[in-house]
Amino acid sequence: MTKNRLIYPYAFLVLLCIIGAIINSEIIHIISFILFLGIIFSNIVKRDYRAIIATSIMIIPCYKIFLFNSMPLYNIIFALSMIGLLIAKKKINIPKKAILVYGLIIIIDFMKFIFFIGKEELTIINILTAFSLYTTIFYSVEVFFTIKDSKGDKKIAITAFVLGTTCSIIYGYLYRYINYGLSNTFISSSAALRNSGASLDPNYFSYFIIMSISFLFIKYFNDKKNNKYLIAIIILLFCGLSSISRMFFILCIPVIITLIILIIKSLFSSNFIKTTLVLAALAVIIIPFIPIFSRGMEVLWQRFTPDSSIDISNGRINLVETYNEIARDNPLIGLIGVGIPKYHKRLGVPLYAHNLYAELYICGGIVGIIAIFLFASIVVTANRNKQYIRYLPILLTAITGLAISFVDVEGLYIILAIICALTNKENKQNGDMNHG
Repeated sequence: MTKNRLIYPYAFLVLLCIIGAIINSEIIHIISFILFLGIIFSNIVKRDYRAIIATSIMIIPCYKIFLFNSMPLYNIIFALSMIGLLIAKKKINIPKKAILVYGLIIIIDFMKFIFFIGKEELTIINILTAFSLYTTIFYSVEVFFTIKDSKGDKKIAITAFVLGTTCSIIYGYLYRYINYGLSNTFISSSAALRNSGASLDPNYFSYFIIMSISFLFIKYFNDKKNNKYLIAIIILLFCGLSSISRMFFILCIPVIITLIILIIKSLFSSNFIKTTLVLAALAVIIIPFIPIFSRGMEVLWQRFTPDSSIDISNGRINLVETYNEIARDNPLIGLIGVGIPKYHKRLGVPLYAHNLYAELYICGGIVGIIAIFLFASIVVTANRNKQYIRYLPILLTAITGLAISFVDVEGLYIILAIICALTNKENKQNGDMNHG
């Protein structure tokens, strides 16, 4: 049943990514949007809440093919998914107290949004954008409370995300082959030709890959330590290198250490012969690509050794300092923040902070930071799962937060819902991670 929920949206998404990479037309984006609206509607009619969640998760790594004239059509899919989830479940899974807390937070955030916006910026479009964000956050909370107690639901969620990431990788490689030639398909000869897949940005592309890797580690431990997941992790590591992301390289260190430990353990287990044969076959496949990837490592190393610390951060340090100065000059902002939607435009800064922690400070102030960390500690420690590999996605996200913008990117809230749900202990009657 799980495969049936995933195979059709995945097949369509692969096809759309292939066509989108070849044609690169916004007509394909409209077709993608209409097609996936149809898939969501079909699942609503079937009242299949798992398929609704899986379909909405699968498109997250493929933002680019759901963008029309800079309009994020995927937000409409998220909104419809929220409605469909409520219809399929015939109830709201979020506890009443949590709904009250959510409502209070959103009211306060919207008041800050209105207070810190100029009259010329107070348009219908900006207001709709704000409510689109709030709707996706509500959907993310509903997803968390829907899947947190079921291993089967979590399996479907993380599988859908990994499949979506593979679609983004397919799009990226094909697009690069068509536009930059075979020599720049798998790795870039220049930092200017970084692979962003279908994710719009190389940093998000690499983040989606590293999240997929962390999810595959979890699947490995919940599927009798099947070596196919270790092979998939190795392949994804090589795919991530094409992003030429310094943060991805840093995140690879704990991932590779974990991978080596698991491979060594597997070699000393009853699967010694099978593991050896699989690794040997993988080595035969990878060895021809070593010269290509060594060239990519040279380009990556050049990004680690610029002339100044400002260069190595690509201006991120300057951005963080700019936002800190704004908060220092206006104590009210430092205390309560300015709210989330389009915070950079309302403050007259051309770019987002590209730092999750700076964003939490500028959007929520000191009060917001305290509230968020209290909430996070409650979510992570309540009914805690003792399988510690499930905390790997949280660790990798916390590190990645040093280099990417998070709070105004709708799909990342759904990812956050998944990784928080993974830390929750499941009820036995809700199925297991491999038979959802």
